[in-house]
Amino acid sequence: MPQKIDRTGERVQNRYGDWCTIIEYKRRDSIVVQFDDGTIKKSNYRSFKQGIVQNPNKPNPLLKNRMGEKRLNNQGCEMIIIDYVNKKNIKVQFLDDYGYIVNSTYAEFSRGGIKNPYHPTIFGKGFSGTKAPIRQNGIVIKEYITWRGMLERCYSPKMQEKCPSYIGCEVCEEWLNYENFYTWIHMQPNFNQWINLSKSALDKDILIKNNRIYSPNTCVLVPHEVNTIFCIRDRDRGSCAVGVWKKIYKSGVQYIAQVNDENHKRTRIGIYNTEEEAFEAYKTEKENIIKRLAKTEYENGNITEQCYNAMLKYQIEITD
Repeated sequence: MPQKIDRTGERVQNRYGDWCTIIEYKRRDSIVVQFDDGTIKKSNYRSFKQGIVQNPNKPNPLLKNRMGEKRLNNQGCEMIIIDYVNKKNIKVQFLDDYGYIVNSTYAEFSRGGIKNPYHPTIFGKGFSGTKAPIRQNGIVIKEYITWRGMLERCYSPKMQEKCPSYIGCEVCEEWLNYENFYTWIHMQPNFNQWINLSKSALDKDILIKNNRIYSPNTCVLVPHEVNTIFCIRDRDRGSCAVGVWKKIYKSGVQYIAQVNDENHKRTRIGIYNTEEEAFEAYKTEKENIIKRLAKTEYENGNITEQCYNAMLKYQIEITD
């Protein structure tokens, strides 16, 4: 049996002008070569001797140069090849304000399958980008769920059919980018408390009553109890002022004032001869409930000082 030849250390210059050396020789059909720039590639001895082993990190001068080629992806985003090594190793950049760059293949580029993470795919408005996490240990994180829910309330017809109070609401341009929202939410003084609450919310109209825009200047992180204390049950009151329920007797009409307290327990405040009297009783009690809740949640660190002060000043109006 002929003795096995060890060809480790042999050098050749390939047809593209690059020198390479055999650094591992198992048999003729299984060798490992290293190019002078440090690139390592598996090959066979015949290809090595014929000089056709190509450095995968360098373009093949015999191939068509596709640098600068443009195309629209399946999302309608324009993209351009900014680096072309070979058909399996290209670099593509999207031609928008974000200029996202991705490594891909020419086949994927040709079929338009390269996705742009900065294209608005979330309810036609939002995009996730690449710099903020969406999942942790395979589970979607609370920050992303909150951001997506905000977009859904503002831009989902199905959601607005279910909750008409969100019709006309919108998200500021800065927060259409999840990366910006993620940064903001982590900068909030009560973020650590908020993230660990089983039920919590992003509130847009405590700081500015009847606000319709979600933005860094209008939103606060709050527990579920704070968020719901401001909810108005229109279907229960009919045509009466908020907090007032009309009762018709044979002897005449009376107005009942009732309120939901901090524990969501409905309490009757009293019965009055006029709607205005009933509303004033409701207004006084409701504002006191909001103040008590503000004090409790602020002392527990669950709301910010800004939110606390806004709750202390919050006023119930007969037009609410």
